[in-house]
Amino acid sequence: MFACYPLRDGRIVGAWNGTTDTISLWSSDYVTRANIYSDIAVLSNPRGIAQRSNGNILIAEATNNYIIEIDVSGNYIATLGGAILNNPTSIFVMP
Repeated sequence: MFACYPLRDGRIVGAWNGTTDTISLWSSDYVTRANIYSDIAVLSNPRGIAQRSNGNILIAEATNNYIIEIDVSGNYIATLGGAILNNPTSIFVMP
């Protein structure tokens, strides 16, 4: 796991980097894991994770220079970035 972030509901979201570039959601006791997002077209080097006030998850994607937004079920919402970002490795959301 490259990065992890505690969600407000107690679950933990993690970014896996390497042979499987995946965003996973863990139960608060680390017993149950579900891979919720994996799209190699945009997610090849996930780094930082944060949660927006609306509950959606933001992922800093270093290789493709994106910030990817998904919901907690893993549904793609939006991508920001490209030429305006340069190797983002972390993300912070202001309340």
